[in-house]
Amino acid sequence: MPTKINLIKTQFNSFVAAYDSDAENMRKVNKFKVYECSISAPRNQSFHRKGMCLFNFIYKYWGKDAGFPSFDIMRKHITKAVGFVDEYKICGKWYREAKSLAFASMDDIEFSQLYDAVRNYGINALRITGETFNEQLGGEYGREMVHNSEHIEERF
Repeated sequence: MPTKINLIKTQFNSFVAAYDSDAENMRKVNKFKVYECSISAPRNQSFHRKGMCLFNFIYKYWGKDAGFPSFDIMRKHITKAVGFVDEYKICGKWYREAKSLAFASMDDIEFSQLYDAVRNYGINALRITGETFNEQLGGEYGREMVHNSEHIEERF
C-alpha cells in the first residue's frame, strides 16, 4: 500500500515533511532508492466554504423568488449558466451537466474562476451594483467574502 506524505517545497528546490507524522513516514523510506510519486496540492477548504456561502446568499435573496424548489437545483442551474459543465454523449445524444464542485473535480484555480463567474451572475440576478452586492454579502457572511478571489492563498 502506498504511503502518503505531505511535503513542502523549499527555496533550495527540495522537499521537506510538512508535519511531524510525515517526517516519521519519511524516516521509514529507504535512502538512495528511487521512488515514484504524484504531486498534487490539496484544495483550499476555506475557499470552498466561501463559494458555498456565495451560492447560499444568492439562493436566499434570489433563488426562491426565481422558482427554484431547492438550493441544489439552483446551484446546478447557475453552475451551468456560467459555463462550468461536463458534457457527455449517450446513445448519440449530447447531455450537459453542471460540473461537480467536489475537490477531486476542480482545482483551486478553476474554483476561483467559478467563484468570480457566480459572483457576477449573482450581481446580475439581484440587479444590484457590485458594491451593494459586496456590502450585503459581507454583512451576511463576514468581510472576507467580498474580496476578489485572485489571491486565494493570501486570504486563507
